[in-house]
Amino acid sequence: MEARFRFVSVAVFLTSLSLLAYEILLTRLFSLIQWQSLASIVISLALLGFGASGTALTIFRSRWQASFLAHFQACLLLFPASLTLGTIILCRIPFNPFELGIDQRQWIYLVLYLGCTAIPFFFGATIIAMALSCFPVARIYFLNLCGGAAGAGLAVLLSFWLHPLSILALVSALSLTAASLFSLHWQWPARWTVCLLSLLLAVGFPLASQKFHLAQPSPYKPLSRALLLPQARVLAERYSPLGVVQVIEANGLHYSGDLSLVCPYPVPIQKAIFCDADSMSPVIPFSGSLEEIRYLDYLPSSLPYQLQPVGSLNRVLLVGAGGGEGILKALRNGASVIEAVEINDRVIEIMKGILAPFSGRIFHHPRVKIVNTEVRGYLASHRRRYDLIDLSLVDSYAAAASGARALNESYLYTRESIQEFIEHLTENGLLAITRWNETPPRQNLKLLNLCLDALEKTGASEPSRHIFYLRSMRVSTLVVSRFPLTADQIRRGKSFAARLLFDLIHYPGMKPEEANRYIKAAPPLHDQGARMLLSAGKEAFLHQYPFDLSLPTDDRPFFYNSFRWRSLPFLRAAGPQRIPFSEWGYFPLTVCLLLAILASFVLIPLPLFFSSFREARLRPAQFLYFSFLGIAFFFVEMPLVQKFTLFLHHPTYSLSVILSSLLLFSGLGSYLSDRLLPPGKRILASCLLIGLLLLAFLQGWNPALAKAETLPDSLKILLALLALAPLGFFMGIPFPQGLSLIKEVSPSLVPWAWAVNGFFSVISVISAHLLSIPWGFSGVLRLAAGFYLLAGILSLWLVPRKKKPS
Repeated sequence: MEARFRFVSVAVFLTSLSLLAYEILLTRLFSLIQWQSLASIVISLALLGFGASGTALTIFRSRWQASFLAHFQACLLLFPASLTLGTIILCRIPFNPFELGIDQRQWIYLVLYLGCTAIPFFFGATIIAMALSCFPVARIYFLNLCGGAAGAGLAVLLSFWLHPLSILALVSALSLTAASLFSLHWQWPARWTVCLLSLLLAVGFPLASQKFHLAQPSPYKPLSRALLLPQARVLAERYSPLGVVQVIEANGLHYSGDLSLVCPYPVPIQKAIFCDADSMSPVIPFSGSLEEIRYLDYLPSSLPYQLQPVGSLNRVLLVGAGGGEGILKALRNGASVIEAVEINDRVIEIMKGILAPFSGRIFHHPRVKIVNTEVRGYLASHRRRYDLIDLSLVDSYAAAASGARALNESYLYTRESIQEFIEHLTENGLLAITRWNETPPRQNLKLLNLCLDALEKTGASEPSRHIFYLRSMRVSTLVVSRFPLTADQIRRGKSFAARLLFDLIHYPGMKPEEANRYIKAAPPLHDQGARMLLSAGKEAFLHQYPFDLSLPTDDRPFFYNSFRWRSLPFLRAAGPQRIPFSEWGYFPLTVCLLLAILASFVLIPLPLFFSSFREARLRPAQFLYFSFLGIAFFFVEMPLVQKFTLFLHHPTYSLSVILSSLLLFSGLGSYLSDRLLPPGKRILASCLLIGLLLLAFLQGWNPALAKAETLPDSLKILLALLALAPLGFFMGIPFPQGLSLIKEVSPSLVPWAWAVNGFFSVISVISAHLLSIPWGFSGVLRLAAGFYLLAGILSLWLVPRKKKPS
């Protein structure tokens, strides 16, 4: 029995490792071949496989318990097989989310997507649930959480060197290792079967990847269109947790960021850098002569340079160095010191390496300082002020036009970030933001609202006097001045717009008839919306506008989400041809939540229809207890990852450090749960401590963030671990202790409780995202504390109390 437990322990650890690595890598793969927001929807529903595994084990309990080894071995083989084959099929399905409203076949493809991703979760979860049913709960749950922690860390670590598909192949091989070890219990035919399957998967995945081009991105992504150009080829490819970075060269590759129609200078043939087949950044050929890049003066994003006399810019901060177009603009306009912040180190590596000769070695220029970090963390580390802070087309056109980031968080466009940018300007400093236009306008109006709010917070009595705003056909440039714009700056801006045929949206003293002159919009919604935001009727406009223009904050950083329920009739009238389903963000996620709830309330009571379960059934207290734990755990996990992203100023650190450490500490709590706290009140005490720790975290978060913001990254990571250790430790106690209690009374209820917890975990993942948009991450954490408290109270009725003898 002890030998079997050792093999099962290894199998649970490797399966848990593979499951969480698979979940993270699916997100990366969706970001590459589709859009990241689609990943959150598909994976959330695919996790229903966890709950379905518990339901299946409950119904067929007598069969698999009679031949545990055979069923366990079968699941160990089916898990890597479904993971590998599911990924291959997934990459071959011609699914296009933009056609959901106009092509009924896309709904079939979406169901196939869900099936390909859900089946591996089903078999992986079945392995863990079988082990929990037959072996000590605390020790198995410990291995489950520790395996998950290792999987999260491994997936992120390998992303620095390998393609997501290559890492998936390694993860599949790791999960096969468990099957290979477990086959030692069997006769040689079974061992040969495992070896043959291992060989097929090990060889088949790379061959299929090459033959069928599994990493082929959506035809709607910029990389796909660039590869259609003559003699297009991938010049270089690098990997990082932030994305797959590719360099493309092709004849006829020109990118200008909406150049003025009157520009007399040619745009040279460029190379381009793509991240996850999106976020195109042009690399301009440069020999050192500023005259050869004169066409850059004809871009809308050159507006801030035109508002100042040449040579008056001393220090410029560029957000997103990319391929160096912003650096060339700053050099051409005489900036003395150029600090370019780039979060993706692979982009810097490419620009300093393979593209250095082509780009004129601008990343090595003596006036240029390249900084590999996130911009807010960089600003927090010093007190220098800038004559210009420039955010030029940080978002890609495809993502902006498609609404592909509607569910994504962004700490670049929040009340706190815009205020921080303005506070880092000199007295004559300018903040310039260039973004793609949308029709009807949503994010650009929200950005204007953010800037007006930040100006008020920094003491501006008339914010409208600090704004110069214009648009071209496809982009808009908003310039914010720390102090009111001078008459000379206004004259320069008007001259620039008139000369290049750009339309004015706002400048101090502008008359309504000056708008919409050259690129006529009917109706001119951008101009009308901006005018209303700058008027006394702002609040009424914000209330009546069909889209959400409320101010994103660090606690609810959903700048890209514009959905509000009153906009649903407008969206339905506009149709998916005008506004794709991908931008309906909040609405599809709500539909997913309803589907998850429907699936849960169909599959959870399903065992009741089988005669063997009419007596042994989950009591109401047991059902609610495991439901609340499933909700509460993810209500803690998701907001913490986001909050620590802001603290560590790097999404990679946050995902790997926070997720891995939280799972690891929870695993330690599970392992030691039988030895801590009074046995009768162990669950109640741990739930109360979790609630108190969460409330203490919320109370002390902002003061701690302000004090620790300037610390080195290593110290920040250490502080994050210290903050998470007690919380994670106690979070690992309620579930295994509750499962152990009902196992003592009725072992057949263990997989059923696993099913309940699994289904409500899926509901929790989706609900946490939905609730954080209106209530913020802090609101979700408060709800988590409440659910843990309720679970602790319910634990007192988990098992029937024995009647005292009369």
